[in-house]
Amino acid sequence: MEVYKTRQDLFDGLSCSPDGLSSTEARARKHQYGANEISFHRARSPWRMLLDEFIALFPLLLLASSILSWFAHIMRPGEGYELIAVALLVVVVLNAMVSFIQNYKVEKMMLSFLDYIPRQVVLLRDGEKVLVDAREVVPGDVLFVQEGDKICADGVILNSSQLLVDESIITGESE
Repeated sequence: MEVYKTRQDLFDGLSCSPDGLSSTEARARKHQYGANEISFHRARSPWRMLLDEFIALFPLLLLASSILSWFAHIMRPGEGYELIAVALLVVVVLNAMVSFIQNYKVEKMMLSFLDYIPRQVVLLRDGEKVLVDAREVVPGDVLFVQEGDKICADGVILNSSQLLVDESIITGESE
């Protein structure tokens, strides 16, 4: 992380100015860095998620052990191998269900974070304040943030008055 001694050093380091970027420079930076958006993997089907819990290494080993115990019961009935087979099968099913429920909740929670991302922001382009889609923000843009706004990108605070940031969504800390 670079440390800038003055505001002008910061602008020079980001190849921008206090008047913001030009539309041409913003397009070039968007082409270079990509859109300002978070991309999640495609939502998986709950059935696929459940199936994945059974085809992991540990459940497959337990299923193989259950099958071997069942064969042992067939070869030597009455020695309790069928109980071991059933117990192993129950462990596999319970493990899969608990893991599925946890992963399903995590998947839904991750997708819910998209609701906290702002859709539009005010920034300086060509020396003027403009309202743009948040995906258009690029490194070097000068954003204006006011009370209640959600911040759509990493940045450096150039000027503030009584700034207080609520990071509870990310960290659990209220301030």
